[in-house]
Amino acid sequence: MSRASKIDSRNTTTKNFFNFSYKRYHFYFGIYIPCSHDYITPGFPGFTPPKTICKVLTPFIMSDFRRACVLHQPSFFKNDVFIHIKNVKTELNVDSTNPSLKPKIFHANLLYTHWNRHRTKRIYSRRLEISYEETIYARDRHSITHLNNKHIYRKKLCNLSIRRSHNPRVSKAQETHFDRAKRRIFNKKEHNRMDLIQHKYAMAQRYRFLFSETQLQPRPPSRKL
Repeated sequence: MSRASKIDSRNTTTKNFFNFSYKRYHFYFGIYIPCSHDYITPGFPGFTPPKTICKVLTPFIMSDFRRACVLHQPSFFKNDVFIHIKNVKTELNVDSTNPSLKPKIFHANLLYTHWNRHRTKRIYSRRLEISYEETIYARDRHSITHLNNKHIYRKKLCNLSIRRSHNPRVSKAQETHFDRAKRRIFNKKEHNRMDLIQHKYAMAQRYRFLFSETQLQPRPPSRKL
């Protein structure tokens, strides 16, 4: 009942039941929480029945003890839920110290600063227990003018480090996830059975995937300049 006693302006729901199947049978277990909406019993001409409280169980509950049964859910979601409660998304790549600066100019200045300072960022994946380095380097004039590359800068992914967990069960799961990712990349329709090693490096470069500690992977940044 912690959801019911919570007071906030959100529409997050919590189910009042759980279910499971056993052979051909399906079971539902839950907490009985009545609807408590006004329920009018159908009458006849000349007689107006009194209002009663609906006692039908509710499948969910919201904050501030809001709930509704299947009969009153249409009116509940029309009148008793919060509307326009999402936070306004902040614009990406905006300099907080100078809001008048356009995002594209700010992004270009940021890339130049990372390249000029030889900034190296270490990326970690706790799920796979791997890490690699990411650096920014600039293209030469030949690459831009003759090879028609539209990106001035490129990201270099290198120094892959694989450090499995000391727990054998966790280590096995991490290895399984990493092998699944490699199969997804390497088993493409462009599979080259004549040269498997060259195929792996070609597919890894195409899909920007690191699988070897001696591998070097260039890739373009997230925005063209």
